[in-house]
Amino acid sequence: MKKEGSVKRIIFILMFLSIGLMASAQMAQNATQGKEFWFSFMQNGYKRNQGVWVETQVMIVAKRACNGTVTNPRTNWSMPFTVDDESAVVLSIPENQGYNENNEGIPSDFGLLLTATDTVSVFIANCATNTFDASFVLPTESLGTNYIVQCDHQSMAQMSIGFREEETSAFLIVATEDNTVITINPSVITMDGHPSVIDYSITLDRGQTYSMRTPNQQGSSKRDFSGTRISARDGKKIAVFNGNTLTTIPYDSPNAYLHIFEQSDHIFEQALPVVAWGKHFAITGSATRTRDQVKITAGAKWDEVWCNGVRLATLDKGESYTFSLYSNTSGNQTFGGGSCYIETSKPSMVYLYNVAGYDPEASGMENGDP
Repeated sequence: MKKEGSVKRIIFILMFLSIGLMASAQMAQNATQGKEFWFSFMQNGYKRNQGVWVETQVMIVAKRACNGTVTNPRTNWSMPFTVDDESAVVLSIPENQGYNENNEGIPSDFGLLLTATDTVSVFIANCATNTFDASFVLPTESLGTNYIVQCDHQSMAQMSIGFREEETSAFLIVATEDNTVITINPSVITMDGHPSVIDYSITLDRGQTYSMRTPNQQGSSKRDFSGTRISARDGKKIAVFNGNTLTTIPYDSPNAYLHIFEQSDHIFEQALPVVAWGKHFAITGSATRTRDQVKITAGAKWDEVWCNGVRLATLDKGESYTFSLYSNTSGNQTFGGGSCYIETSKPSMVYLYNVAGYDPEASGMENGDP
């Protein structure tokens, strides 16, 4: 089990990776540092399946000494913090204050507000048995009103019925103002029955969250929320997180069911508002894996996608394209050498997904989970 010390070390690594990705992906006016942040935690499939512990944490990184609080405005719970010069502090958040589970389609009181007396960077981590992932958090000033969800193509490889029930893609919305009316256009049917590509609306108050997952029936192929559109009315900003409660990468790995603990993981990231999407992306892969997977989602129709000068696809709005980025250049690999340069004709979003340790294209067991 990953406890606080190891979680801190991993978050520090992800912190620097996230800073590099954000600097290249966001427009100048969308800062990643600030004094006010909204966030919450998605459901972790391992926690629910095994019925054991989950640890949700927030890391505050400061250049100058400051203090502040993390608050749940709906319950009046709060936790103070102090950060020294050029240092960081990690706080464990009680599960009943910020963790969303079994509340799909129900406005819930799990939104968290972090305020600081000086500029800070914020990262969150979601850790349970055999699983861990972390994300940056955008300050309120960098949030938007329009989002397009990106998740990994959802696997359904586990033989255990309990695991299958947790293998879903998901998104999570946090409202920053009262009476926030949000329109959702899901790319596939939702767990509670909203049909695909048909708008429906919800209303959230300040600090409320809305969590949604894809269906988890055996045999269903419509399990990827990528392309789902989320928009808030009247200029009211929202925070959106997207990912998978539990999945394996690649989603169709033939060995996934044999290696449940080595193959599957909870993965999530905070979504960037569409206004912050870009057209030029420098991608670097993992140093110790055979390959990673790169997924591009289009923000507008007729989006032409190029990688290292090779035309890959023309995408419609919300449509995605995925390819493998290899760590070497042997064999028939189109994109190798551990890095690539992506250009798109329309604003797009690019994620790099780590492939699981039991990669069918690898010669043996490799390090790491999805």
